Amino acid sequence: MSQKKTRIPLPHPPPPTRHTEWLLIFVSIMVIVAASLLGYMVIAGLIEGRISNMSRGASYEVYSLAQQPRHFWFTIIGHTFWVSVLITMGVGTIWLVRKIDATPQKPPRRK
Repeated sequence: MSQKKTRIPLPHPPPPTRHTEWLLIFVSIMVIVAASLLGYMVIAGLIEGRISNMSRGASYEVYSLAQQPRHFWFTIIGHTFWVSVLITMGVGTIWLVRKIDATPQKPPRRK
C-alpha cells in the first residue's frame, strides 16, 4: 500500500475569512492616519516654534523653541520617531495581509 492511502490527514485550522483581512487593513489605515496627524503636529510645531508633549494629565506642557530649546527638540525627535514607527507598522501590516492573501492557486489535478 502506498503512503497516500494509509496516511491520516492532519487537522488544520480554517483559513482566515475576508472579514478578518479587511478588518486588519482598516485598523492599519487608522494607525497610518493617526501617525499622519502626529506628523502634521510636528510640522506645525516646527513652523510655529512651539509644540506640546501630548500628555493628558497634570504634566501637560507646551515647549517653546525660544524658551526651552532642549525640551522642544527632544519632543520633536520623539514625535518623529513615533510617526516613523507607526507608519512603518501600518504599512507593514497591510503588506503582510496582502502577501498572505496572495497565495498561489493550485493547478487543477489531471485525471
